[in-house]
Amino acid sequence: MESPVSRVRLAAANMATRLTLTMVTVLAGFISTPLLLLWIGKDALGAFTVAQGWLGLIGILELGFASAFSAVFASCLAVGDRERLLQVMAYSIRVYLGIALVMVLAGTLIYVWIAGLMKAAPGLTGDLGRGVLIGAVSISFIAATPFRVLLDAQQRGAFINLLLLMQAMVSMVAALAFAWLRWGIVGQFLALGVGSAMFAVAVTVECLRHYPEMRLNVLWAKPDAATRTSIWRISWKLSVNNLASRLGVLTDGLVIGKFLSATQFVPYTITRKLGDIYQGQLANIGNATWAALAELHAQDRRQLFNRRVVEITSLIGVASIAGLLPIAIYNKAFVSLWVGPSYYGGDLLSLAFLANAFLFCVWSFWAWVVTAVGKVDGLMSTNVAMLLINLPLTVGATWALAPHHPQLALCGPLLGNIAGFLAIGVWRMVLLLNRHFGIGVGTLHRALWSAPLLALPYLSLSWWLSRTFPPSNWMTLAISMALSAAGYAGLAWLVILDGEQKLLMRSVAAHAMVPLLRKMQARRA
Repeated sequence: MESPVSRVRLAAANMATRLTLTMVTVLAGFISTPLLLLWIGKDALGAFTVAQGWLGLIGILELGFASAFSAVFASCLAVGDRERLLQVMAYSIRVYLGIALVMVLAGTLIYVWIAGLMKAAPGLTGDLGRGVLIGAVSISFIAATPFRVLLDAQQRGAFINLLLLMQAMVSMVAALAFAWLRWGIVGQFLALGVGSAMFAVAVTVECLRHYPEMRLNVLWAKPDAATRTSIWRISWKLSVNNLASRLGVLTDGLVIGKFLSATQFVPYTITRKLGDIYQGQLANIGNATWAALAELHAQDRRQLFNRRVVEITSLIGVASIAGLLPIAIYNKAFVSLWVGPSYYGGDLLSLAFLANAFLFCVWSFWAWVVTAVGKVDGLMSTNVAMLLINLPLTVGATWALAPHHPQLALCGPLLGNIAGFLAIGVWRMVLLLNRHFGIGVGTLHRALWSAPLLALPYLSLSWWLSRTFPPSNWMTLAISMALSAAGYAGLAWLVILDGEQKLLMRSVAAHAMVPLLRKMQARRA
């Protein structure tokens, strides 16, 4: 059984390595995007990004097995049942080999239809088709998913983050090299494939090193019938959730590429770039903490489990606003200094992204909590209901605004997402957490809405300051954003966070600094 200190240490290491991954990803994107625009052009980069979205939709065929297997892995590890763990692992490998085959076949269909799925610039059809075919083949690396899920269940997120860091660097270097060689869209898809192959091989080798028996029983071992039935029942429900969430997130580029153009999707992605990176870091807090929360639930430590869910909800809210607020306020200056003002999608897009990212981060954590302990009842209907609001509004707003107000049309997907969260997602998830775990409805709402309510007056003042005294270079931009984030974080520390939440933050920060301090001491020695 993991001690409370061990859980905090592992979660802290996970978050620290994720922060490193985020910083490196920011730097990589900062360097690579202007070069890609220079070497392959705006039209090809836009077509590549939209095509990625179409291939990303194939992920719905994963059918939610990753989350279903993760719950079983976590329960096996919590009680130390190695034999059952190996049985489930062997079974999961065979399942994912079948999924990979089906996904590759689906990718070939997108290859056939890609020319009619977007408004790409003339002359890109051949390059686009060949690139999509390479991307379809690269999907086969999803067969390594069980190995990553097992490492996650072992709370080895720090190791996974280091591998993701290596994957990002390999893919970036390859993408720039292929772009410099003028390999166009084909080169970009090939670079992604190289990075995916490296990650898949690494997680596979690591798991086989710790569980060598897996090599012998992978073809025949399987868990008992009750476990298999449970996995399929959960995965079926999660497959609907997966479908709804992917359609809600990945349709942004598809809708813009269809009703505007693939080229116009470039300002959309560039305007969101910095915020997307930060949002991904926050959304992965659920990934960093679900195993520890699942362990508390398996040990029937209900009171501590509930308190941790509320504390993390509040911390995510504060952290999201503290980081996303200065990004939204100074996004115009950032994009202008980075690639030029013509690539800025507008202030409304920046503010819409701020609201959407905040809601997504909190909702994503709640979904992780519900899924990690196998309480998926109600999550499926919630996702479907959100999609029924989100998708029509996304398509309708983008289609209606595209002919006369193309910049406003870029906000269509985000407005659809926000409507889905506010109309269905937030209050429905609060009710699910209350029903399954007994967490108070009012307690959850206070943890959720305290951060944005505090941000409203602060946003007004900060926005006025940013427009009155706009940063003119990278140094003044960095200082302005840092002061904006620190100012809000300081207010939240005084007004929102209670004693236990402050203690939790200090504990996480202290454990996250331990590896760095040890390295510094070793160097001095």
